Amino acid sequence: MRKLFFILLAAFCMTSCGDDDAIRGKKDVTVNEEGNIHFSLLNDDLKETRIFREGDNIVFDFSFENTSDFDLAINTDFDGGDLILDNDFFLVYKENGERVDTPYSGMFCEDILMPTWNFAPHTTYHIYCWWYPRAENLQWLNMWPTCGSGNNSPHLPKGRYYCKFSVQYNTNIGHEPAVMRKQDYVIYFKVI
Repeated sequence: MRKLFFILLAAFCMTSCGDDDAIRGKKDVTVNEEGNIHFSLLNDDLKETRIFREGDNIVFDFSFENTSDFDLAINTDFDGGDLILDNDFFLVYKENGERVDTPYSGMFCEDILMPTWNFAPHTTYHIYCWWYPRAENLQWLNMWPTCGSGNNSPHLPKGRYYCKFSVQYNTNIGHEPAVMRKQDYVIYFKVI
């Protein structure tokens, strides 16, 4: 009887935990060493998840806290800022490494003459980007710094994916010299 109980328990765990097992074993990197930069995937209710149903929207959330007493400068793909977003920001890949797309078509589209932004000390900022915008989140479509819809598909088909990108950040904000650190962020996720 006891043996039957353990067999049933193991079978239950295998069926109920199957979706989590599809992404378990893959190492997500979502926070920097200083703990002030965080990357996550959210559903339309802005709840963190790694499993989406086909047709569900995916919200990319990159947040950073300026823990210094100085303004933080952010820009894309060139030196000079305290936080530099590379060209691969929010780039999605299939499990086999094939590039899929980004959820946006450009960076700083409306502010091309001013590609650096400054943020107040002791404040947290979020960069949200929807995989595909719907009427209820259109107000976010052209929010700084991402703009436009970059993907060609209204949703990701069933499968396993990951989002991976790099940022450089200054660990010495407000002081000279700048001490830049580069870090890759990655999240493995599944569409069922």
